[in-house]
Amino acid sequence: MKYLILIIFFLGVSCSRQRETDLVLDNARALMRDEPARALALLRTLRTEHLKRASSRAQYALLYSQALDKNRIFRTDDSLIRIAVRYYESRDTPHEKASAYYYLGRIYDNRCDKIGAAEALFHAQAHVSETDDDYLKGQIAFSIGLLYSNQLSYEEALGYLKRSNRHFLKAGQRLNTAISLEWLGHVYLNLHDNYRSDSCLREASALYEQLGMSDDLLRAQLNRSWILMKEVGTDSVRRYVDALFARHSPNLSPSTQWGLMLSLHFKEGNLDSARAYGLKCIGAADRASGYTIADCYSLLEQIEFAAGNYKKAQNYAYTYCRIIDSMNALKDRTFMQEIEQRCQNKLLTSHNEALAVQRHYQSIVILLLTIIFTIGIWIAIRAFCRWQKRAHEQIRQAETELCSLRTTYDGLQKRMASLQEQSDKDDLQETQLYKALEERMIGLRELIASSQTIKPSLFIKNFQKYVGVNVNSRHALTDLQYVVNRKYNGVVDYLKAHYPELTKHDLDLCCLLCFGFSQQAICYMYDYGDIGSFYNKRSRLRHKLKLPADYKIEDFFTDLLRQLAPRAQ
Repeated sequence: MKYLILIIFFLGVSCSRQRETDLVLDNARALMRDEPARALALLRTLRTEHLKRASSRAQYALLYSQALDKNRIFRTDDSLIRIAVRYYESRDTPHEKASAYYYLGRIYDNRCDKIGAAEALFHAQAHVSETDDDYLKGQIAFSIGLLYSNQLSYEEALGYLKRSNRHFLKAGQRLNTAISLEWLGHVYLNLHDNYRSDSCLREASALYEQLGMSDDLLRAQLNRSWILMKEVGTDSVRRYVDALFARHSPNLSPSTQWGLMLSLHFKEGNLDSARAYGLKCIGAADRASGYTIADCYSLLEQIEFAAGNYKKAQNYAYTYCRIIDSMNALKDRTFMQEIEQRCQNKLLTSHNEALAVQRHYQSIVILLLTIIFTIGIWIAIRAFCRWQKRAHEQIRQAETELCSLRTTYDGLQKRMASLQEQSDKDDLQETQLYKALEERMIGLRELIASSQTIKPSLFIKNFQKYVGVNVNSRHALTDLQYVVNRKYNGVVDYLKAHYPELTKHDLDLCCLLCFGFSQQAICYMYDYGDIGSFYNKRSRLRHKLKLPADYKIEDFFTDLLRQLAPRAQ
């Protein structure tokens, strides 16, 4: 009961903590668009070790990355947002999937990894089309448009920036709408559509002014001033530039002011003043952008050409071309190097993966070969041990059989000599019987003689062949019952009359026992392959003769022969 209470208590604490975590994540999501600073502060109150569920960790990673981006805290580490990308990639949540890839692209952009950013943003673009979030659609389209614009692909950038402007208008995001209009003006300017460029910049300036964004307003008005230099009259440009200086003079850098005055004096025809401001711009080259310095050289070339200083004009033109070419070449070279490096990295990664797979399969093959080789060695050793054991058993069996054979042969030879002395030489059948027994004796003698010169296995084979002789062959003892019956006073007739269950083989065994042969001698002389079968036949014979357990079968035949002897007399 005590443990049950503890389990219920811990479950209640964990559920309460999970509810608190979900509440913080929901509140941060609600504050994210309008108050990102509060959302970030709220997310920082969470402890990551309390995020037990994978879904909570993914939501936290996505919201925290979003809060950092909206508060302009630039990160280059993608370990956090990768948690959200991996989680939502395997789930049917297109909005979260698109958001995760978008903020992954933002981190790649912070690293200046344009290719990685483009890949992530195109993934986001593919998933965001399944949602109705115009604000997220506008963010993704705007980021892709900026990537195209930075690579001087203005035609592609124009389509994405227009799309982002439409989505921001639908979402009611005035600041984002102003930023997209400003970049549209920049793209139109590079496409030499000054009318649309001025229109976009004028709308962007109006929105910046309504929102009180002074720095952004200055940037938009400066961009618009370059267009006015080309399109409107001198008086209008002078009034516009004077108003710009009066309003934003403290915020204008010297190189920007000199560049504006250079363009204005050149437009008014004041070549000496324009030349002076142009030289000041060139002197401040380390504080101005490359394209600003290039524009200065272009205007100085036009000033010297108008003044008749063709040599200086040519030098300025060459310098302008070198700056533009070097900047474009540097951009192209950097971009191509990034692509090449990325391709090489992919090839290297693929090669390493292929090598890892190859090493994996090689290790498996080596392991299998080792196992097979080990099993083969084990089988070979086991087979060798069995063969060696079998050889030793054959040697022991041969030695045992040879010893038994010699002993049996000596006893059998003595018994045969005794029987031959008592035999009737005139009885043809008795002579044939003893001749057959003598042939068996000769076989035993040859087997004993060859045991010293042949292998034990061959000796065992010859021995088994000898003892397994066919009873119907010429070595068979066909006259055995006749001779024993005549020699021992009709013993066979007596057995047939009193024990009708006895078969021919049983009677042959009885005859051999009457001759007085030992058990081993009977096995060697008659058809008994091993001593076990002989014992079985003896047991069956005892059963048929109905002998008591303590009455030996040899004693039975001794008594029987003794009983029959007087009857014959």
